[in-house]
Amino acid sequence: MSIIVALLVFSFIVFVHEFGHYIFARRGGIAVEEFAIGMGPKLFSFERKGTQWSIRLLPIGGFCRMHGEDGSEPQDKQEVQENQNVKKLNGGAFYEKSVGVRISTIFGGPLFNFILALFFSFIYIGMTATFSNVVSEVPEDLPAYEAGIRPGDEIVSIDGHRILRSTEARIYINMPEGEPLDVKVRRSENGDSKTLNFTVVPHVIELDETVPPEESDNYYVIGVNYEEIQKNIFTVIKYGVLEAASWIKIVFYSLGLLITGNVSMTALSGPVAIVDEFSSGYEASLAYGIKAVVSNIAFFIVLLSSNLGVMNLLPIPALDGGRLIFLFIEGVRGKPLAPDKEGFVHFIGFALLMLLMVFVLFNDIQRLFS
Repeated sequence: MSIIVALLVFSFIVFVHEFGHYIFARRGGIAVEEFAIGMGPKLFSFERKGTQWSIRLLPIGGFCRMHGEDGSEPQDKQEVQENQNVKKLNGGAFYEKSVGVRISTIFGGPLFNFILALFFSFIYIGMTATFSNVVSEVPEDLPAYEAGIRPGDEIVSIDGHRILRSTEARIYINMPEGEPLDVKVRRSENGDSKTLNFTVVPHVIELDETVPPEESDNYYVIGVNYEEIQKNIFTVIKYGVLEAASWIKIVFYSLGLLITGNVSMTALSGPVAIVDEFSSGYEASLAYGIKAVVSNIAFFIVLLSSNLGVMNLLPIPALDGGRLIFLFIEGVRGKPLAPDKEGFVHFIGFALLMLLMVFVLFNDIQRLFS
């Protein structure tokens, strides 16, 4: 059951992404030939106003195929006739539209992912205990107290990373794996506010004490608890926005670690690992009732939709970001690049992405059986 729910959630996120493309395409007068959820052979389809809506066999993606999106004009009489038939039904070709319309259409997918992440952030924050960045308690035997951090201090940044949410702090605390951290706090005394800097060496907690330390996963803490916020409509909106923004920011941070080599490529997770992680969280939440289940699903939608939005905006051929780069170049030049050359670049990019997917899938399977 948990795997089915995971696949439904993943398909829903993909649907919203592709629906973003669809909405902006139709708004811009672009004909949409097919809107599909999943890849591979069709399981079910129907046609409405010139667009074929379909469900395909493999729940690993989807697409919104716009008429003329490859940039090529019809070459023979049959293609010309098909082009005219589509135009009569629901609009014109992608390549015929202005650069602005095409940019908004391509950007619509990631934009809808960010909107989805924001919406479910409100649900998640509204259903779970939420904490501010203000310290409520500092145990005396832990590093934060020894460094000088006290209750009432607001954590501003860790190692130069601005902290939007207190949950974000643990990521920046754990990545250096025990190295000293520069922690900046805002302290208010007698009506005055001042910024203080502390050097804190995290304390390590061995999560699995049944194996030698060098073989176990360690968790690092600095030793602070945060104030729980009193929820109302305004705090839910505020912290919902911060929750979505912090996860988008963390995706960029993680990509930076991969690019700089601070995190190994083997740490990448693909669909198999994501489904496994979601299934574990879903099954654990069942013991705590429907509220825990819903909040757990909302959290994963925020996380996955943020990831999908950011990843699609990367300037990589075949992704939305790569297509946007070509459109920006066209806007500057005043004319498009040769369709065959652009198509070749996107083909190479797609081939490389498929190789990456195979690598990630191998990692996922290896991780499951290790």
